Amino acid sequence: MSKLGQGETMDTEKETKQLLETALHEQIATGCPGVILEISAPSLGFTFSEAQGLYARDDSQPLRTSDAFRAASITKAVTAALAVYLAANQHWDLDDPITNFLPTQVIRTLRKLKGLSNVNDLTIRKLLSHTSGLSDYFFNAQFQAQVRKDPNHIWQPEELIEAASEVGELLFTPGTDFSYGDTAYVVVGVAIERLLDFCLADAYRSLIFRPLEMEATYLEWHEASRGDNLSHHYDGEDDLWAKNLSCDWAGGGLVTTASDLTKFLQGLFGETLFSHRWLTELINWQVETRWRPHSSARYIRYGLGLGMNLAHGEEIIGVTGVWGAFAYYWPAGDATIVGTLNLVGADRPALMDTVIRALKQLKPV
Repeated sequence: MSKLGQGETMDTEKETKQLLETALHEQIATGCPGVILEISAPSLGFTFSEAQGLYARDDSQPLRTSDAFRAASITKAVTAALAVYLAANQHWDLDDPITNFLPTQVIRTLRKLKGLSNVNDLTIRKLLSHTSGLSDYFFNAQFQAQVRKDPNHIWQPEELIEAASEVGELLFTPGTDFSYGDTAYVVVGVAIERLLDFCLADAYRSLIFRPLEMEATYLEWHEASRGDNLSHHYDGEDDLWAKNLSCDWAGGGLVTTASDLTKFLQGLFGETLFSHRWLTELINWQVETRWRPHSSARYIRYGLGLGMNLAHGEEIIGVTGVWGAFAYYWPAGDATIVGTLNLVGADRPALMDTVIRALKQLKPV
């Protein structure tokens, strides 16, 4: 490359980083307490890792790129990847009835649901694709009242399934519609534990985290912290840092870091965990998906634990969490884009638009 060409490349990279830094500053200026953004784009010869804002609003300590944050529904992508890993290694088939792998008491709970004519209609695939018809316990007002009443209670998976069943009936016949929620992922988590005969946290660690060297990620409330303190995150003015989220579990209970999320996406799309044939199971998009009004999780298409959205006219594949976390892969640029906006309702689409617009200035190396 000529000296002129090298200079042009350096100028473009500098402009790209300035654009990203400005985007992070704008998030802080509009009320987000802290933001972390990490980008890895080897084919573009570009990396970016920066944090802006504070660890907590009432703390002068700056947020760092290495700080941990709650993954929330990014956990669903990990659970789905684990389920697909088990299928790839012939432990089960994604179209198997989940009842083949559930304890008797959980099966009895499911059988009580009105509208479920055959409990074997609940397959692993339908559960992971949110087409099972099971009601979501997490945002149920009665369940949240129970959580507030006993804030120190460590919720067990069977209790969560029981809480969902108190609605009394399916939302729809399995396989006929779509409704996003945590319950189906909890059911899959219980099945994984029974299949492997060890706890979900250990299943994540031995089959996903350890192979991908995700050393900082852990299942909060169900195993010990593995690093720095958890950064604070907010719903309006409410600090959610001390909130007991043992009730999230397989649907949203992980704590992670930007670096670990990068490793996770690279492991998925780099086919470290399993081959492309099994990756396609995760991204076999459903055409019809219906989202709750004002839902923080909204995708144009949804597969198993992963969704597809558009950013600056480009398809990005990944998952977001209700508390602000995000993890996306941009296929056209072979780039991972991860981090957190530690505020419920922060404008992640605007940030993603800017990120893709900035990356599209770069030329492949």
